[in-house]
Amino acid sequence: MRLVIRGNVGIGNCVTAGDEGGALRITIPIPANGAFAKSLCPCVEYRGCINITGTTHIEAHYTRLDDTARAGYFGSLLRETIDEMVRLLPGQPAPEFSATLPDGTVMTPDDFRGKYLLIYNWGFCPGSIQLEKEATDLYNSFSDRLNVLGITDNLEVIRNAARTTPPDDELFGMKLKPAFESMVAHPWMDVESGTGENGRIGELYAFGGMPYFVLISPDGKIISRGFHETFYETKKIFETGQ
Repeated sequence: MRLVIRGNVGIGNCVTAGDEGGALRITIPIPANGAFAKSLCPCVEYRGCINITGTTHIEAHYTRLDDTARAGYFGSLLRETIDEMVRLLPGQPAPEFSATLPDGTVMTPDDFRGKYLLIYNWGFCPGSIQLEKEATDLYNSFSDRLNVLGITDNLEVIRNAARTTPPDDELFGMKLKPAFESMVAHPWMDVESGTGENGRIGELYAFGGMPYFVLISPDGKIISRGFHETFYETKKIFETGQ
């Protein structure tokens, strides 16, 4: 959830922070000294974009917050989030996890040691559809050195879409039926986020949405986390041998 600042800060000496869907609203008093730019508003905004912007940029803003903001709820939450992101920076040990496959088999990071591991959070989104062929081609070309662990919400929903989507249906010029048919026939292991501890993987690696990727080295270190940019970084590593 990303909190956004709403309302006119000049009315009633307060401002409302809420999620983009409008389901949550929190009223925040404006400091009497007018130091709003160094207080709670930045905390709310910065935490919302930290997964995309990165820790260095957000840390620089955090250091400029006043003591009241840092000690408050949002300031503490922002500090906690920054620390969480630091442990996921490139070069850090990949967090331990367990993944339960549809047949009940439980996999851990030890089962993937010796090869690169690409954790791929995918689903019904234009980005996943766009990358479907490229992701499948990448795995098929380099499966001797690359494991992929796919995570999605509901495989049966994908199977149903593959069966029932009309052949001519398109999204932004992309044929949907071939993409869905490819998704249900992935050559790698896919797990459902609602099974066992699978949902914890997204929490441990702080998925920012989908398609979202985490590339882990053969010795268990994080190489990259992100959206399309991480996929293409992975592709470059394998295609150029870097």
